[in-house]
Amino acid sequence: VQLINNTYTGKELTPPVAILYNNKQLVSGRDYTVTYKDNKNPGVASVIITGRGNYAGTTTLHFNILAANVFKLKASATTTSSIKLNWSKGSKVTGYQIYSSDGKKKYGTTSGSSYTVKKLKAGTGYKFMVRSYVKVGGKTTYGQFQSVSTCTKVAKVKVSGKSSSKKKIKLSWNKNQTVGGYEIYRADSKNRKYKKIASVPSSKTSYTDKKRKSGKTYYYKIRAYKKSNGKYLYGSFSSVVKVKAK
Repeated sequence: VQLINNTYTGKELTPPVAILYNNKQLVSGRDYTVTYKDNKNPGVASVIITGRGNYAGTTTLHFNILAANVFKLKASATTTSSIKLNWSKGSKVTGYQIYSSDGKKKYGTTSGSSYTVKKLKAGTGYKFMVRSYVKVGGKTTYGQFQSVSTCTKVAKVKVSGKSSSKKKIKLSWNKNQTVGGYEIYRADSKNRKYKKIASVPSSKTSYTDKKRKSGKTYYYKIRAYKKSNGKYLYGSFSSVVKVKAK
C-alpha cells in the first residue's frame, strides 16, 4: 500500500492511493475503501485504507499538507534605509518568515500581510525570500520560499555653493559610493522653473557653472541617481542653494 505522493499544498486534500496484491492492482470501492482524517488544514493528515472481501485488514498512512505559498509578493522602497514587503494574506496561515536571499539572515516574522525591513544601506539592491507557515497540533509546516527584490531609496545630496571667480559658480557635495551620478538643476529665481544643466558621474564631487552674469543671483538644486535593473532611481532634491555670481 502506498501514496502516490506524500506532500501536498492546498485546502482539503484527498491524495490517490495505489494498492497492489501479488502484482495485481486492487480496485477502490470494490476491494477496499479509503477515508481521510485531519486533511482540511495544513499539517500532518492521515489516510485509512480498509480492505474488503478477500483483502481484510486496515492500514493507516500519513501525508503532509504544506502551508499555501506566499501570493502576490511585492517590494517597495520606503526610505533610504528600509524596504516594505507586501503580499496577500492566506486564510489558514499562522504567519510568515522573512529571510535574506541566501537564507542566512532571518529578518523577522509576522502574522500580517506586510513587513518592513530596516537598517539597510541607501541606494542598494536587496533580494528577500518570504514563506508562510502553519502551526497545527504542536507541529509546524512551511510553504515554499518566494523571492522579490528592489533597491532602497537613493540618498539626498547635501550641496553648498559659492562664486569662486568672476562669472563662475562652484557647487560642491560629499562623495557617495552607492550612487551612479548626479543631476544639476538651475533657475534664475527661486520660484522659476528649474532646468537641468548637467549630469556628472559619481566620481565627481563638484561642478562649476561658467559664463554666469556678474551680480546676478542663481538658484541650484541637485539629486543623485542610480540605475538598477534597467531603470533609473532618483533621490530627493537637495535643498536649494542661492549663489550670487561675482
